[in-house]
Amino acid sequence: MVFARNAVCIVDVKGKWPSFKKNWVQKMKRRSEGASGKGGERATRLPAGERIGVSALKGISILFEDDVYALACWLLKMNDGKDKGSNTRSRHTVRGLAGIYSMAASTSDHRIFKVLEEHGLPLGATVEYDKDAA
Repeated sequence: MVFARNAVCIVDVKGKWPSFKKNWVQKMKRRSEGASGKGGERATRLPAGERIGVSALKGISILFEDDVYALACWLLKMNDGKDKGSNTRSRHTVRGLAGIYSMAASTSDHRIFKVLEEHGLPLGATVEYDKDAA
C-alpha cells in the first residue's frame, strides 16, 4: 500500500512502516497543534505590549529623510488591506519594521537596530496608528 502526502511517499512493507512515517506523523501533529502546544487548540493571544504611534518614527533617516516613517505608514496600510473582511488586526513590531527595511534596502539589520535604539525606540514595541497607540 502506498500513500503520497506532500511529496512524501510512505510504503507499507508487510505491515511494517518505515521510521520516517513515524517522524512525518509527529511533524504533522506538531503542525496542527499550533503555538499553544495543546492538540487542536488555537494559539492564545499574547498580552498587549508596548505600543508606539507611527509619528514617533518621524525624523529617523537612514537612507533618505523620514524613510523609516514612510515604510511604517506603508506597512500599516498593507496590514489594513490584508485584514479587511476579517476580525484580524496585523501589526509589526519595531524589530519587524527594521527587518523589512533591511531586506528592502539590502543592508544589515544590525545597522537599522542601532539607529532605532539610538532614538530610544524599544524593538519589541508594536507600531500603530497614532490614535490607536494612546
